[in-house]
Amino acid sequence: MMDMAFITRVYYYIQASILFWLFVLRGFVVYGLVPATAGLFAVIADVKSGRMDEEDVSIAQMYRRYYRAYATYKWGSFLFALVFALLYMTTFLLNESATEYSLIGLIVMLYLLAIFLLLFTYTSYLITEGKGHSFNQAVGISFVLALKNLLRSVFMLVGMFALYYIGTLNLLLFAVSAPALYSVMVRALMTNLNK
Repeated sequence: MMDMAFITRVYYYIQASILFWLFVLRGFVVYGLVPATAGLFAVIADVKSGRMDEEDVSIAQMYRRYYRAYATYKWGSFLFALVFALLYMTTFLLNESATEYSLIGLIVMLYLLAIFLLLFTYTSYLITEGKGHSFNQAVGISFVLALKNLLRSVFMLVGMFALYYIGTLNLLLFAVSAPALYSVMVRALMTNLNK
């Protein structure tokens, strides 16, 4: 028989995933991406530590509080969304192109896209750590950490690809589980991070 604590934790993870999508939409995707992701990391950390049960607050209240705390990063979120859109469109156009140099360009763009996803993940994680970094400092430190911890970064990309694959198989399963699984994966891989 399943343990009730496990079922409760899964329920909290599903709630956090749904709230992630709602808060991303609340920020019109472009402005809500970094605050919602940082809020997700913070909420999942609180769920894992049991802080929710101690303070007797709901997931929605915690998420709202964290989202407001990280709302100052809306312009950084806009920049991340803009760069991601440009990288994705360029990758798509190079993939559709039939020139002799399109394969080299596609490989370069996929590499840049992977670096960008790692940069977004490390930056969102560093924001939740509360070290008082400005957005520019967090991005710079994230770039160094992504390259310094190469094996960890590769595992992170493999996990992101696995979540993407889940999304291609079942969109509903992806919507209710991927944000929480992403956060759990990142928090697990970021333990004892060399800072």
